Amino acid sequence: MSENGVVSAEDLYKIITGLQEKVTKYEDFLHILQLYAEVCLDHEKTKRLVSNACSWSYAHRRGNGEYSDEEQEAIINTAFHKLTDLGDK
Repeated sequence: MSENGVVSAEDLYKIITGLQEKVTKYEDFLHILQLYAEVCLDHEKTKRLVSNACSWSYAHRRGNGEYSDEEQEAIINTAFHKLTDLGDK
């Protein structure tokens, strides 16, 4: 954002692209969670997905302000990208 509060087209594109990525990841996560919880009845994978969600949530509070903004963002991004990780690769 510029000093006068105007967002450039390039920055707006980055924001929108980032939000689209998040929505896609959250939708994938919820679909996978539903699949393993209600279709496959795979409780171990369901527990893994719930644990991933807890880790993602905790990543926002981790460090209690001790990390720089960049470090905190990296921690959150790592947890975000692991949301759908089932650990079987």
